Amino acid sequence: MTGVQAYRTLPKLVALSALWLAFSGKLDALHLGFGAISVALVMRFTRSLALEKTRADPQHPMGQARWRRAAVYLFWLLKQVAVANVQLARIILDPRLPIDPMLMRFDTRLRTSLAKVLLANSITLTPGTFTIEVRDGVFLVHALNEETASPTALGAMRDRVASVFDEDVGPIRVLEMKRPASSEGAER
Repeated sequence: MTGVQAYRTLPKLVALSALWLAFSGKLDALHLGFGAISVALVMRFTRSLALEKTRADPQHPMGQARWRRAAVYLFWLLKQVAVANVQLARIILDPRLPIDPMLMRFDTRLRTSLAKVLLANSITLTPGTFTIEVRDGVFLVHALNEETASPTALGAMRDRVASVFDEDVGPIRVLEMKRPASSEGAER
């Protein structure tokens, strides 16, 4: 095994082993043996998949990703999900139930498909928001209220995704913000 192969293999081995331990929660010989066999099989069958092949092709979106920024983004996203969970709990537990659905259509100006997919999934993972449609870089997002549909919040998420892929996107361009037809004029 060359130094480059070890550099690529060791983090994968550590990550898969840690996942196995976290998910199994068992430290007896039988479970550790199953874990070692599972990790070995996954490493064997995935060694030639996308990440290995795309490093050689700088034009491929996975080859363009900045992995340190992606790791920072993951932790930032987890924090945003936790904050959104608290906000959603407050909305639900409020006796007035301040739900005021909003639809927001905005142009992300993201170039790569992978960046668009990451943003769409990040929006959907955040409680209170849902990506309904993505077409030519224009997103249609449903939110429970105007605060969660904030162009500032969605723009910050888009900017962080763009930084993972080294894309220069400029300011977010909101094309439309409206309340869905079913909530207009509804009694509160």
